[in-house]
Amino acid sequence: MLAIVRIALSRPYTFVVAALLIFLTGTLAALRMPVDIFPSINIPIIGVAFQYQGLPPDQMAGRIITPFERALTTTVNDIEHFESNSYTTFGIVKIYFHPTVNIATANAQVTAIAQSLLKQMPTGTTTPLIINYSASSVPIIQLALSGKGLTEQNLADLGVNFVRPRLVTVQGAGIPWPFGGKSPQVMFDLDTAALEARGLTGLDVANALTAQNLITPVGSEKIGDYEYTVNLNSAPSKIQELGDLPIKSVGGAMVYMHDRGYSGSLAADAPDAQEGDAQLISQPLDFLGVNYYNPIVSIEGRPFSPAREGAAVTDMGWEVAPANFTDLLTRLDRDYDLPPLFITENGAAYRDLVIDGGVKDEDRRAYIESHIRATADAIDQGVDVRGYFVWSLFDNFEWAAGYTKRFGIYYVDYETQVRILKRSGFWYKDLAAAFNQMHRDRRASEERT
Repeated sequence: MLAIVRIALSRPYTFVVAALLIFLTGTLAALRMPVDIFPSINIPIIGVAFQYQGLPPDQMAGRIITPFERALTTTVNDIEHFESNSYTTFGIVKIYFHPTVNIATANAQVTAIAQSLLKQMPTGTTTPLIINYSASSVPIIQLALSGKGLTEQNLADLGVNFVRPRLVTVQGAGIPWPFGGKSPQVMFDLDTAALEARGLTGLDVANALTAQNLITPVGSEKIGDYEYTVNLNSAPSKIQELGDLPIKSVGGAMVYMHDRGYSGSLAADAPDAQEGDAQLISQPLDFLGVNYYNPIVSIEGRPFSPAREGAAVTDMGWEVAPANFTDLLTRLDRDYDLPPLFITENGAAYRDLVIDGGVKDEDRRAYIESHIRATADAIDQGVDVRGYFVWSLFDNFEWAAGYTKRFGIYYVDYETQVRILKRSGFWYKDLAAAFNQMHRDRRASEERT
């Protein structure tokens, strides 16, 4: 140590320069050193998010997510494993890669196969959102928006159009799409009776919206010394203008959207949740209504299937399983403290043929009888069931199936509106009469005693 002191005293300038060099080098190193409060975890991941408005989870998994996963295994390199979740409207796939992967190449492969498969997916599937991230990319700030007098739609618009664009300019920040709020939607409430009177269906309305709401590039028109941009009115610019779209010419007269329905913005009309709403609606139930048609089963290769292999099915492809109905009722009674139960919907669709003025729907009659017996079995096991309603009294418009499926115990000729009581209807009528007579006899016997 004394030798170092002697050298410093004999060569003071050398040590001053060395000290300055250490100070400058250390300062530059500190300023240029990358700072990361999280460790680097080399597990490259790509997230893919599909969206199809209103698609239920089972359909999202079967029609979009599963085909995409199968395609990944043959077109994308270095996959370690992938995970997926299906929700209503959304499907999320996380693709985990080996640490040695070239993530830029993997991203290009995932993007290419996602774009290619869009043609094979249901019409209306939007282009997926593809995001690269690693296990060390975790959120560090959660920002919530609120505003007095602002609706959920207003807050969502502010978050997407004003707050998010400003935050993404921060270097190194990754800003996800805002979650929550209400997105504007436009709904047409159709007058089905008026549509039927003109030989139209909801499908005609949907086709009219698709065919008429077009973005068509036109160009410009030179008139004299000026060149004017030409616009077409093929794409409505206001919600009200959707009602002016033509649907179909019927009897020489054009039927328009505003003739058969009412359009409105759901987000604008939807009520806002207020403090105390949850307590207000959480009132004791007088009864619980149970709708049952068929079980949903999950088997290999066919998740969320409406029928098992080889099982008897209705015209809807739904399995006939009255024993599962008994199991459902007994489980509800066992697992929950419930009020009395009513079977508010139970029935089956079958192909009905009018022969000699009647409809011999033995399959439907057997379905109803077996499910009433299943209800009786549940009652025998202590379940408090107070009533049973068959679906339905008349053949009617069955949601997406329209008039192609018949559930009624009355046959309806949609052309003439003639009603014909089916064999199942006669049977149900006799059962109700016998049940009513049994109760009368029991009441009379109790009064005599």
